[in-house]
Amino acid sequence: MVTVGYGDVTAGTTVERIYIICCMFIASGVFGYATNSIIMIFETRSPEQIELETKFAIIKKYIRRKNLPFDLQERIRNYMDWLT
Repeated sequence: MVTVGYGDVTAGTTVERIYIICCMFIASGVFGYATNSIIMIFETRSPEQIELETKFAIIKKYIRRKNLPFDLQERIRNYMDWLT
């Protein structure tokens, strides 16, 4: 996060040490915020994807309720996988 180099330059006074500690806390917060923002970009689902998942849940419930033959269930699941 925050480095001072190879160790040849160090904080000499108490004020400098406090300043460096504050900089490290701020840098840690910025790093955490940036990481969280990137993760949220990948986790956010589009409305179309949510609608498709809802339809899949309805179809799965219908398959279980109607007790369809296994080969037909498998074909439906394969088609649903192909759509995603």
